[in-house]
Amino acid sequence: MTHEPGHILLADPHPLVCIGFRALLASSRQFKLLDVVTAGDTVQQHCREYQPNLLLLDPALPGPSTVEIITAVQTHCPTTRVLILTSCDDEATVRSLLAAGIAGYLLKDEAPEVLMQALERVAQGGTWFSQAIMAHLVHGQPDGMEHTAVTELTRREQQILCLLGHGWNNTRIATELQLAEQTVRNYTRQIYSKLGVHSRSEAIIWARERGIT
Repeated sequence: MTHEPGHILLADPHPLVCIGFRALLASSRQFKLLDVVTAGDTVQQHCREYQPNLLLLDPALPGPSTVEIITAVQTHCPTTRVLILTSCDDEATVRSLLAAGIAGYLLKDEAPEVLMQALERVAQGGTWFSQAIMAHLVHGQPDGMEHTAVTELTRREQQILCLLGHGWNNTRIATELQLAEQTVRNYTRQIYSKLGVHSRSEAIIWARERGIT
């Protein structure tokens, strides 16, 4: 990570969670908690005002749907990455949020050190999913993925998909493969199209389902 702290907006309706999160970040040099939001209809406003690096979002917020919030944040705050923090491990919910473009999905029963690892990974441009969530996802395939074979990808696309599966961001992939970042972005778009996915997170799940990591 850079030496500047990652700026975080927490959107969670549970007071104890908010208090615990404030305490966890109080001594952190990597991250700074900008504010806490407890209702969904104010998340967009706060994101526009603060332009956080990370939005830590609980889908249980009252107000607009989680997908609506994510879509609005991506439109108006394109540098803000969304990490879901929740107690819900429902597979249909996870997949709908993956399709919306989240960068990770973390369960609230994780240890504090796991939360910090997730924040660091997502802030660096990677993704993070709790092991329990990964276990749910690898047992099923979303519509549109099941007929796609990895052999349809070119050798270079397979390389990049493998690195995506490791959670690498475009900058790191470009350095490793000695490519321009724009070239890597072009390749990732081609990969998404061939796999029938809509986001980096979905591509990573696709790769991990098939052991391409």
